[in-house]
Amino acid sequence: MADNPQPDASATTVDAIVEAARKHREDRRIREALALLRTAARLWPKNPRVQHQLGVALLASGDGEGVAPLQLAVSLDPTNVDFQADLAEACSALGDHRAAAAWYRRAVAALPTRPELVVRFGGMLSRTGQFDDAERWIRRAIALKQAFGRGYVMLGDAQQRGGRMREALSSFLRATQVQPDYADAYVELTAALTAIGAPPEQIMRTAKIAADHYPTRGEIVGPFVQLLRDHGREDAYVEYATRWINSEMEKVAADEFGAYGFRILSSDGMLGRIGEIALQLDLHVKMKMLGWLPPFVTILLAPKEEVCNQPFLDYWRPYVTVVDEPELIDRLAPLKSRIPFNPAYVRLPSGKVISKARAYFAVQEEWQRQGRGALLGLMQPHVDRGHEGLRRMGVPEDAWFACVHVREPGFLKEQARSSETLRNADITAYLPAIEEITRRDGWVIRLGDPTMTPLPAMPQVVDYAVSPFKSEEMDIFLMASCRFLIGTTSGPVMVSEVFGVPVGAADYFPIGGLLHTSKDVIIPKPYRHKATGRMPHFEEYLKMPLAFTYDSEYVASLGLEPLSSEAEDIRDLAIEMMERTQGEWPYDAYDEKLNARWHDLSRSFAMGEVGCRVGRGFLRRHRRLFRSL
Repeated sequence: MADNPQPDASATTVDAIVEAARKHREDRRIREALALLRTAARLWPKNPRVQHQLGVALLASGDGEGVAPLQLAVSLDPTNVDFQADLAEACSALGDHRAAAAWYRRAVAALPTRPELVVRFGGMLSRTGQFDDAERWIRRAIALKQAFGRGYVMLGDAQQRGGRMREALSSFLRATQVQPDYADAYVELTAALTAIGAPPEQIMRTAKIAADHYPTRGEIVGPFVQLLRDHGREDAYVEYATRWINSEMEKVAADEFGAYGFRILSSDGMLGRIGEIALQLDLHVKMKMLGWLPPFVTILLAPKEEVCNQPFLDYWRPYVTVVDEPELIDRLAPLKSRIPFNPAYVRLPSGKVISKARAYFAVQEEWQRQGRGALLGLMQPHVDRGHEGLRRMGVPEDAWFACVHVREPGFLKEQARSSETLRNADITAYLPAIEEITRRDGWVIRLGDPTMTPLPAMPQVVDYAVSPFKSEEMDIFLMASCRFLIGTTSGPVMVSEVFGVPVGAADYFPIGGLLHTSKDVIIPKPYRHKATGRMPHFEEYLKMPLAFTYDSEYVASLGLEPLSSEAEDIRDLAIEMMERTQGEWPYDAYDEKLNARWHDLSRSFAMGEVGCRVGRGFLRRHRRLFRSL
């Protein structure tokens, strides 16, 4: 027995616990990792591996106290350069860059020929803005190791942070050449190509490699799916989106918190745009109420500083658990990656996954078939304060009013090459419609933000957007209580729609981005060939991808330009909305024929019956753009 000593039972146990905790952490199950490590730290307080893993897990949970166990680990095992490097990263994350550099220099001095260690030091220097030093250390690491894909990616990252985009692009490309199986190189190369406006085909080639390697990572697959969608790769778009969403839903269902019926709604890009709040939450809640999603508690983490309109978000609290307390958000944040639910891509009962805009047709068709109305209605205190606001603006108590919102670039500070620019319009083209509403005894309240082009003084018109009466709560009251809203492709049309207010939308782009209820009427932006001036037939582009692409560069590459709505068409739209909201049905048999033909063409891209109509005057004037009737 003496010649065959048994292994130290406590050492074996420590190794098992540390390994289990490490795997929990890598799988983002931080709570489970911390539970194991805290127990281990009580039992073996002098074990450096336990203290090291405890420090790393605490920092991963956002707890700065993780520095203390890392310092203890280094003191217990002062020769371990990995412990020193992790302590350096912890110091850097907490803003102590001088201490971070000192620990890294100590580690590198102890093991100067280890490229992974040297490149980590360079990466830390890059993140703290020391780009020249970062590049020098990263190049040293590359010199130590052949085919070092990560080294070139880190070099490209430092160059990109330093504003040297072309050099960064070359480094990312070099990473794919020296190590073709290093997937992160394709991720970074795709992002760099996108940033410089490279041709879509070139971007898609690298994005496909990244998406194939990381099929469940939404930050990689999502942009690739959108690129496929915008460029008409319908089968590939559905394939990748379906694989991504199905794998995410399976992962979440297997998670401890997911199994208990909790999901955290992915809010990227939603909270800062009122139209996205309306569209995504309305779609999500209706799918749950229709039974198209499994029952679960929907949690939305909503830091107040990120929410563009808090009163509007409050209207969704009966349907969604909105968490806005900072401490609770911090506690729940680690779960965002474990139990996410993506509202931007939707799995229909058929199993097919498509974008939210297309899925909305199917959901709203079934919603209306069941005779269900709008989800939201104004609360009485809100109504009372809103009417008081109208009186202060000078609107008579017995007057009816319509709202007008014409999208401009100021709110999002859009640049000339922004993909959003084609959704903007000129307020002057809407003046005849405004005059027609006031001529028929209505009042007009122009919505928007203070960057809007001011309106000329007009009777019975309130330029609320640039007035002292503006507030978040009043915004919602006006959109939810007007007789109808005349708008463009922007958030207010969605807000009015979810409150059940009829919407007439002009300058609508893309042409397939229709509204969803039978109360709504749109005028799309038709196209014209820039070279010949010819307007293509509706049959030519009421299909994917043109029907749903927001990509202005792609549209331009086809030699097309969208045409703004004509003032006459917008005025006719206002008349049509007034007649409809007065209980009239202002259409003859020919109008119905034109509208039915438009709907027939729309079925090529909509996942359900298109609820809205297309403007009567617009279709009559452009009837020649139907190839057949």
